[in-house]
Amino acid sequence: MLNGLTNNNSFLARFLAFGWLVIVTGCARDTVRVTGVVLRIRGNQMPSPDLPDPVYPGFKTTIYFYQPLTAASARPVGQGGMFSIVNGQLAGTAASNDQGTFKIRLKPGRYSVLIGNDSLYYANIRDGSGVLNPVEIPKGKSLQLRLRADWDATY
Repeated sequence: MLNGLTNNNSFLARFLAFGWLVIVTGCARDTVRVTGVVLRIRGNQMPSPDLPDPVYPGFKTTIYFYQPLTAASARPVGQGGMFSIVNGQLAGTAASNDQGTFKIRLKPGRYSVLIGNDSLYYANIRDGSGVLNPVEIPKGKSLQLRLRADWDATY
C-alpha cells in the first residue's frame, strides 16, 4: 500500500510539474512583445525647407496601457490632451529609460496608450470612435511604438 501511494504521489508530482510547464509556456505564447520609444518634442514644429529635420531626445517616463478609453473615462486638465484621473482597466505599465526606450509584454488586442507627465496622463489622439491614443497589438507579431510627448509643441 505504501508503495502504491508513493507511485501515485510520484505520478501526481510529474503531472503537476508538466501542467505548470504548459501553463507557463502557454502564457508566454499568448503575449506579444511591445517595444518603443518616447520622444520629447517641444517648440515650433512647423516644417521649414531651410532647416534640417530635428532630432528629438528620448524621454524618461511611465507608459500606461489601458483597455480602450474614451474621453468620458478621463478627467481633462486644460485643452492639451492632459488628464488627471483615468477610470478604466489598466492592462500594464512600462518605464522608459533616459533614451526613451521601453518594452512590455501584452496580450493581443486593442489598447489606449497614455504617457505619464508627473501626476497626469497624456493622450492627444482619438480615433473615429473617440478612443484615446488607440493601439492595436496583433497576435503573434512584435510591435514597435513611437510615442510623442509633445504637450509643449506648437503645430
